[in-house]
Amino acid sequence: RRLLPSPPRRAFGIAVFTLRIDRFKESQARVLKLIGGVVMIALAAVLIIEPEIMSQLGPAIGVFLAAFAAVGLIVLLHKHLLPRFGIQFGDRESG
Repeated sequence: RRLLPSPPRRAFGIAVFTLRIDRFKESQARVLKLIGGVVMIALAAVLIIEPEIMSQLGPAIGVFLAAFAAVGLIVLLHKHLLPRFGIQFGDRESG
């Protein structure tokens, strides 16, 4: 008798199979690093300034949403707005 894997295990297996690290492009890896760094800075700032925020679900989610919004703004500036003014930094890939 063969048992099928539970739905969470199956979902995890699918995620691991489809999101293999060697499939990421360098630009995607940089954005993932940026997300991780901004989230860590946001969490550190909140824990230093007002740690009680993290004990409530709504404000804690707000911290993460603000971090993701900051990442979106940084990516928008770096890829679209700054090049229009001739400002480029880093070794940006074309395309």
